[in-house]
Amino acid sequence: MSETRAAAPIATTAGGEADLTIVVQQQLDATLAARWDAFYARIAESSLFQHRAWIQAYLGAYDSSALGEVFFVVVERAGETLAILPLYRWVQHQWGLPVHSVGLLWNTDLGVRDLPLNAADVLPLSLPKALTRANIRWDVLELADLPAGSNALRAFDASTGWTKLAIYHHDSNRLRSLPGQGDECFAHIAKDHLKKTRKKWRKLAQQGALQDEILDDAAGIRRGFDTFLALEDAGWKGSNGNKTSLQWDAPQRRLYETLLSENFPGLQPIVALLTLNDVTIAVNLCIRAGNTLYMLKICYDDNYQEHSPGNLLLLRLLERYANDADIHYISFITGGDWTHRWSPERIPVYYCWLYNKTFSGLLVGTLARIKNGLRKIKHRLQKQEDGEKREIIST
Repeated sequence: MSETRAAAPIATTAGGEADLTIVVQQQLDATLAARWDAFYARIAESSLFQHRAWIQAYLGAYDSSALGEVFFVVVERAGETLAILPLYRWVQHQWGLPVHSVGLLWNTDLGVRDLPLNAADVLPLSLPKALTRANIRWDVLELADLPAGSNALRAFDASTGWTKLAIYHHDSNRLRSLPGQGDECFAHIAKDHLKKTRKKWRKLAQQGALQDEILDDAAGIRRGFDTFLALEDAGWKGSNGNKTSLQWDAPQRRLYETLLSENFPGLQPIVALLTLNDVTIAVNLCIRAGNTLYMLKICYDDNYQEHSPGNLLLLRLLERYANDADIHYISFITGGDWTHRWSPERIPVYYCWLYNKTFSGLLVGTLARIKNGLRKIKHRLQKQEDGEKREIIST
């Protein structure tokens, strides 16, 4: 880990509700990183998005000043960490009003975020009160990309007595495994798709030696990542196409390189390769965290598109981890249409807002709830209209 200059707390309060101490720090320095790692190890059912690696990788890859002021709220009791809130603040204008906003880091293209806090005690001090006691000026607290069941959403729900709004936005899909039960680990996967994928494997294997490989040591991960860069850049995303591959996106390349190459405690990077006659035709970048294998990015050789090499590699991952008692889920993270073929568990993800009892907070919160109510009415009327059209067509 590259160390940053140690930052003194910019605000500290103690005592009061449940004898909690609130410390606000401007940098993720070595001291906070060590505390975060120790706390993460104690979180029940921890996720990748609660690990400091997720935040540190973005801080190292992107210009955080474009967001606003980044800061970290640490909640303690008797020296024991209860929560770490990675946040940023900025001023936006809504309906002509300056609104002081605080948001959860980062707005990622993967669309999932969480808070490092323990679900066992949720958060003894509500999120809004934590900000207020830390002398953070705020009108709106934006908590985007919170999946159902996450500790962040539990903390949002536990913050009672405030104007709140939560809107479903998308799904985060995952496959559930039944460790130790052989092929029964596929009990929740679409049988038809599984059958078709295995048939494609056999058909492609007729062209030569079809093999998969798992790389989990430092040298192998470096080789696998370089292979991913080259293979993705050779496809439609790369040099001869849209130029949206990691090779052309320096910040994203640094982000994934950091996640995969740095030694973060509690995380195990994995690169899965699929080769045909010793030529790589698919690569999957993954990380093991908690009880889940997270698939970060996947690419494949466009020349083999009809054989679905990405699905073939996923099939082998499923088979490899079928009897791993520590892996309960393989997460797509995203909810793209291509994932639906596997009949995954769909975890709803919400955009959430908490509004302070300030003039701007109350006004913006009231208007947001009214707007959302009107949106619901419009959607309901649209569904009724669509139903009437179908009835007319069928008569």
